[in-house]
Amino acid sequence: MALSFQNGVAYQEVKPQDADSLPIILVHGAGSSHLGWPSGIRHLPGRHIFAIDLPNHGKSAKKELNSIEEYALDLQVFLDSLGIEKANLVGYSMGSAIVLQILFQNPAFCAQIALLAYTPDPVFEEFYEQALPGQVNRFDWVQGFTQKLFQTGFSEAQKGKVGEPLFHADRETLKNDLLITHQYCPVYPERKCTVPALFLLGENDPFSNPVQKQDMIDHFSTSSVKTLAHAGHLFIWEYPEMVEGYLLDFFKS
Repeated sequence: MALSFQNGVAYQEVKPQDADSLPIILVHGAGSSHLGWPSGIRHLPGRHIFAIDLPNHGKSAKKELNSIEEYALDLQVFLDSLGIEKANLVGYSMGSAIVLQILFQNPAFCAQIALLAYTPDPVFEEFYEQALPGQVNRFDWVQGFTQKLFQTGFSEAQKGKVGEPLFHADRETLKNDLLITHQYCPVYPERKCTVPALFLLGENDPFSNPVQKQDMIDHFSTSSVKTLAHAGHLFIWEYPEMVEGYLLDFFKS
């Protein structure tokens, strides 16, 4: 499906004739693009979907963005430019951190949010240390990161199929994405967030931080938590139909 462009940002818009009026915004993960989402999620039945290429990713223009907060502000400006006044937001991994930050900076914009494969302070310190400027790389940290991504049993053919859209960006973009995701510290409001939230997590996700996961969930007054058994960080590709079902049920509520 052809991409549209607005202010240097590429996006795929899917709007069936019977689409719900409130759009769903898909925000991809580190080093990826809108193709980091399986096709079924980008074409949820009866839903108006915007799948974004974040700046520096996919077909979008380059920008000097060096924090989750900066990406969230930039995405909000882009969505405002499309005339979207309120939306449902779905983030995957780094994209979930961006969605969480949009919620903090503009809660009135968010009808519902779904955070997939994300906990604050994700567990990949070894990659963070290797990626710091001026340090000697003792191993290929991208290879190590990839091995953890696929450790739940992807075949070589599946790795190629899934890895191509996931690692659409170059190594430096992926490195920066991992750094800013690691460095992001959510500042929760004093009162619990009242925006309904769905948390989807893989049971065997090697990057999940169980303490920070529960702390994040506890800051929401209305939340649904689903843990996919035997699934890793890439559960949206391992069990796409299950994820689609959870999202459709959540946005009906």
